[in-house]
Amino acid sequence: MGNTENERWTRKYLEFDRFALSYVEGGKINRPSILFLHGWSISTEPYQDCLDSLAENYWVIAPDLPGFGRSPYWGTLLSYQTYANCIIMLLKKLQLDRFGLIGHSFGGGIALALAAAIPLQIDSLIVIDSTGIPLSQAVVIQGRFAELPQQIAQWQLIPSLKFLGAALYNLISQPSHLIEGAKIAVNEDLRPWLSELKSPCLVLWGERDDFIPPASGYELVEAIPNSRLQIVPGGYHEWSIMQPEKFAAIAFDFFAKSDSTLSDRDNEITG
Repeated sequence: MGNTENERWTRKYLEFDRFALSYVEGGKINRPSILFLHGWSISTEPYQDCLDSLAENYWVIAPDLPGFGRSPYWGTLLSYQTYANCIIMLLKKLQLDRFGLIGHSFGGGIALALAAAIPLQIDSLIVIDSTGIPLSQAVVIQGRFAELPQQIAQWQLIPSLKFLGAALYNLISQPSHLIEGAKIAVNEDLRPWLSELKSPCLVLWGERDDFIPPASGYELVEAIPNSRLQIVPGGYHEWSIMQPEKFAAIAFDFFAKSDSTLSDRDNEITG
């Protein structure tokens, strides 16, 4: 996903003490920035169509999370906060002070932890079929095995290959981080920190998500101030990958309304 593959995107690589982050950036350079965090077991690659759609209106930054894709982590990732701290270090390097934030699945849980840690830097937040509420391991495994084949059967060839290829790469190259991430996703409860969130938050959920059922979405909006839940009819867990244009349209509408609210607030402060 570098310049040779898509002239809109540039892939960059930053090294830190215990990890390195590979990320892509591209889009409208004079527009507000969006940070996009991918889901568990994969990388930014399967979200290419999502990122392309978002980049029509925004400047988009999408890292491979630590321990996934092209971002190695030398050690143990213990919690959402560990991941969030890594992303905060990236933000400092990029000097990114204000931005919109999007996270899918496990990336949604990390986005919530990040928004709780640096609430004043987040202009608006979207989480998609997110972790953050403890789940029954049996329900998660059963739901995943039931749902994933149905999803893949509906995907076109290239999205399917990108998704399966990213998952296989992580399974072979960094299996311990897959296990660590799964334990965090199933067991860690973010609700004690969610009252810290300051930005408008849209919680999106696929109606047919059996991996992380919509009940988790209802619990999240009860805990997050200034949030609302939107159920996507017929959507599976990866509906945003399957329907990137639909996702982008929802995101653009939410960000536009949030930008208007922020402008009104800033005018009140300066006036």
